[in-house]
Amino acid sequence: MPHLPILPDGHYRMHRLRAVAPRCLHSALRVVPSHSAPTYGLHTIPLRAIRTHSVGDGSVTNQGNPAAHGTSSYLGREGTTLVGSVHVHPDHITPTRCEIHSLLAGLHHSGDVALQIYDNTTAIGLVILARSLKRRGGQPRIRNIHKVELRSLMALLTPVGKFASEWICSHQNIADTPDPVHHAKQALLAEADSLATLL
Repeated sequence: MPHLPILPDGHYRMHRLRAVAPRCLHSALRVVPSHSAPTYGLHTIPLRAIRTHSVGDGSVTNQGNPAAHGTSSYLGREGTTLVGSVHVHPDHITPTRCEIHSLLAGLHHSGDVALQIYDNTTAIGLVILARSLKRRGGQPRIRNIHKVELRSLMALLTPVGKFASEWICSHQNIADTPDPVHHAKQALLAEADSLATLL
């Protein structure tokens, strides 16, 4: 993994990253040490002392034009933070594809045992489909627009793995609920969203 330059204030500067297939995942994502507050361009995000859940998010900037690019972020329960850019043809960048890249990061990082929180039901459905295909020895259909991501997910899934995704309402649609666990999940999702939009 390339070295992250340390700035005079002790923060780490993030560079444009490339997120691709699982075999390249280690070189595609940068680890932000949990003992620092990383700097992303001009933005500094303080790290939470304790994360109650693993979360991930993806974001697309300038969707529908040639300058479109996607980003993803993963915040692990034990403090690991991974961020990356999704480099595909601008016509093929979608929020779901970016969310899947953060799922890939979480799956790779956890070793197929974590529960990860997301606000994208399609991405979660693709994890379920990938596990089903892997268990019965199937392959994604050629016409499936997410066949590359499905194959990448399948490559990281293990026969006895427990990696799963949980959907919660997007942090942008905060419902008035007395459940503190739900609010904690939404706050972590908002943090992941902030990281994904900074690259």
